[in-house]
Amino acid sequence: MTAVFALLFLGMGAGGAYCLLAGSSVKQAMLIGVGPWAFALVILFVNLMTSNYQ
Repeated sequence: MTAVFALLFLGMGAGGAYCLLAGSSVKQAMLIGVGPWAFALVILFVNLMTSNYQ
């Protein structure tokens, strides 16, 4: 799972940087950069709600 998150962060971070440097919208680059953080928080929240910590 860690490798999946690492690839997701690297890929979307590079995509956001490319959009920013290529002259696309700053808003689009920001959304691409924030994407993996939002995805990771959702996965962690679902994991917290569905795990049994006894």
